[in-house]
Amino acid sequence: APAHTLSVAGDAYLDGMTRFGRNASNTTISSGILTATHTVVRVVPESSTADDVDEITAGEDGDFLILSNASNTDTITYKHNNASTAANRLRLAGGADFAAVNRYDYIMLIYRSSGHAAWFEVSRSDNG
Repeated sequence: APAHTLSVAGDAYLDGMTRFGRNASNTTISSGILTATHTVVRVVPESSTADDVDEITAGEDGDFLILSNASNTDTITYKHNNASTAANRLRLAGGADFAAVNRYDYIMLIYRSSGHAAWFEVSRSDNG
């Protein structure tokens, strides 16, 4: 995959379809921690078919994450405000955890580094 960076000062206009995750990564949870490496991530439990995401590391201001299960038989539960490191916490809608029960359930987050630094939920889809 190309290793290039595009920096734009000012407005950027895209015409046509914008695709994220063409090379989406499978990322395995490690002791409740998920490391953000791509915009689109297929989440893999550490062991068994169920796991929790308590925190997400490697966030920078304005980063978006679109998360889904790597397998249709896994249950991944995203835990609201449960991280030991405040800046890695997930601030989920309504203060409620979200259980993704198949690969068609999605949660989208944005990282904010100022104020209450954390990953904030933008949307979720429960397509179980």
